[in-house]
Amino acid sequence: MHLQAEIYLKTGMRLHDAPSARNLGLLFLANNRIGEATPVLSTAVQMGDSDAREILESVVSEAKQKEMEMLEKLRGFAKMGDEKAIKLLSEFEANQSTST
Repeated sequence: MHLQAEIYLKTGMRLHDAPSARNLGLLFLANNRIGEATPVLSTAVQMGDSDAREILESVVSEAKQKEMEMLEKLRGFAKMGDEKAIKLLSEFEANQSTST
């Protein structure tokens, strides 16, 4: 069932139907396919779909919140001397400094 819906919605998106793109993004989100959902939702936004914009903003906001929560946990482990956490935190911070 999901595969048929995905094929149908991809066809609609290729035909520049913004609601199809938005609904494809929602289908991906519902199936935990976040990496596929965000570019599809971005496409819907570029097509002028304001609902897709709200959904995408919500997904990005939730991802940032989860990232902050995980960083706090990682910092806690690093403070306790966990070598793996220290290394991961160092790598993350190095990556952040090169990407900004």
